[in-house]
Amino acid sequence: MNHYLSQVAFRPQHREDHKLAHQLLSMPYLQHQKIWELFQRPPGSEQPFLYRQSEADELPRFLVLSDEPPKTHDPRWQIQTKAFRPNLHIGQVLSFSARLNPTRSLRRPGEKRGKRQDLVMAALHEVASEKRGVERQRLVNCELPLWLSTRGEQAGFAMVEDEDRLRCAVTRYEVLRFKTTASPEAHSVTLGCADFVGQLRVTDPDRFAQTLHQGIGHGRSFGLGLMLIKRPH
Repeated sequence: MNHYLSQVAFRPQHREDHKLAHQLLSMPYLQHQKIWELFQRPPGSEQPFLYRQSEADELPRFLVLSDEPPKTHDPRWQIQTKAFRPNLHIGQVLSFSARLNPTRSLRRPGEKRGKRQDLVMAALHEVASEKRGVERQRLVNCELPLWLSTRGEQAGFAMVEDEDRLRCAVTRYEVLRFKTTASPEAHSVTLGCADFVGQLRVTDPDRFAQTLHQGIGHGRSFGLGLMLIKRPH
């Protein structure tokens, strides 16, 4: 299956467009809705894309990985698309960045499936309040890279290590809180969001390609899960 990587930018043309631009910068549910509109899919279809908001612009800009090129007749949306066909092979070292929702599963006695929890928030609830600042730093700097490394075992990659230290860092961790729609009765969502950077080694090219296309972890409807790769300098 072909895949495509697109730069998608919203450029206001009239005064009222600036309100929408401001909302798109801070409302993940609206980002998801507007990007969905760039794909011609019948109701009930699976989401055909992953996306990530860019921090490099004061106006809304997104990277979108999809199985068909996004299209629109709306002149406010500027789209640049190229084919995404990474040439992957075993042992290949790649630099990566990813915005992910690190979670853990807690299964209580008698439950068939564990309850998904944000890794950092759940762990901090188990620590005395006066120790949470130090523990938060340890979780972000140590546990989150280990979490991603463990995910790699089933995702076709292994984290590069230097003297038993993972070549992976979390540059930002924050908790996102937002409504799923603009309605006052809308469901509230709380998601931990971590930005990872580092280097990995491809262990299974086919499986890793699938990982890139399907995303990692949860929160894909809210701009999480997309891993970007490039050759290291």
